[in-house]
Amino acid sequence: MDDDTDAAQLRARIALLRREVYSREGAQSPLVDAVDPDSGASLRLRANELELRDAERRLRNLTQPDGSPDALAGTVVGTALREDQPPSGTAADQTAGDQTAGGDTAEMLPRRSRPSGLIAAASVVGVLLAAGGFALGRVQPLESPPAPVETNARAVPGPAPGLAALDSVQTPDAVPPVLLGSGIAPSSIRSFGNFGSTSQDALTYIARSVSGLVCLAVVLPDHTNSLTCVSESRFSAEGLRLRLSTAETVPAPGDEGVAEPVYYEYYWAKDGSLSMSSNSRTFAVGDGT
Repeated sequence: MDDDTDAAQLRARIALLRREVYSREGAQSPLVDAVDPDSGASLRLRANELELRDAERRLRNLTQPDGSPDALAGTVVGTALREDQPPSGTAADQTAGDQTAGGDTAEMLPRRSRPSGLIAAASVVGVLLAAGGFALGRVQPLESPPAPVETNARAVPGPAPGLAALDSVQTPDAVPPVLLGSGIAPSSIRSFGNFGSTSQDALTYIARSVSGLVCLAVVLPDHTNSLTCVSESRFSAEGLRLRLSTAETVPAPGDEGVAEPVYYEYYWAKDGSLSMSSNSRTFAVGDGT
């Protein structure tokens, strides 16, 4: 079977697995522990999601050139020796040039002779350096260490406490009624409660994308949803904010006779709390539960 046939079968298998992973039934697949073969990172994901990643990796290995990371795995980089050049430290290297006047090769010196000579030379150098350092210490004072160089670099914030919710145990209510997005890892979805919005409730979810981003999603009763994602470092610095507009309108502030769309803004703070604000109603800050 040639590579093209293998690739076609893998693509068909990947398409089938993606439909299974992102279906409501696929979200019930059991969680398993695994190791990412590319990064070595520990993973906890569903069995069908693990099979999907393995199929995608095998397709990359099959279709990418030999310069890809998988093709280079295990390659040792070093300096090759010429065929006529013996390795350093071999008998040929030690006996080269140690010939007698008669042309016969002399016997190799005992191995202890070189270390003893090196130790003697090192001892002499150590005595000279100690004497020189003592003399210099008497003549001139030691210099003070240089002052630290000021930079404009800012310290990178550590992981925010709010990210701990993504490491909690996934519960049955964490499965949303609709697919949040093809780039979301189903096993990472966590339910974050609901907020009343006029006459309806909006469900909120947090998750991680397959590329490692942190995401906040809102699903309305009509199954329309909105999703936004940022890097973990940005969430640790600013939190995550999502705004969605509705078909409703309210009078614009300060402009009599002018209306503007009703919007709802959800804010997942880096401390883990969730709040919602709107230009039509005021909501108290809560923890999303």
